[in-house]
Amino acid sequence: MKFSEMNKEQKQLLILGVGGAITVLFIVINLLVKPAKEAALKAEEVIAELESEVNRGQMVLDRDLKVKKEVKASAKKVLAIVNNELPPSTGRYAWALGNITEVFEDMGVYLDMEETRGARYVPLKDGQEFNPDSVSMWVPYSVTVRFKTSFENLKKNSQFA
Repeated sequence: MKFSEMNKEQKQLLILGVGGAITVLFIVINLLVKPAKEAALKAEEVIAELESEVNRGQMVLDRDLKVKKEVKASAKKVLAIVNNELPPSTGRYAWALGNITEVFEDMGVYLDMEETRGARYVPLKDGQEFNPDSVSMWVPYSVTVRFKTSFENLKKNSQFA
């Protein structure tokens, strides 16, 4: 049916229907689609911001894993040194004397150790003035080590002979 063949009431209903449909479409667009589009744009912005933070976090995590491996390896080396090369927390002088004695006995040099418990005076060098605030001249604990060997043995093991 053509628009010109319609009577006045049919034309009014058609125009009213088309106008109503356009109005409903306009309302749907403004009330539903537009806010949804704005929310989607905001969500994209938030995602873009968070994506950079996630990337940075991933880099930190990757670096952290690498650092953990390096620290673990370094800790093993340090523990090996502490356990094998550093003196124990008690009996350090005995440990040092044992290690030194072992090295020197291989060279034919024998050690004698004397511990001094109690204050022992350390004399000043010639021309030095005594200042009790800067240097203590009384040592509360000391160890005297004497080396015993022959001149021939010393000559044989010396790098300067």
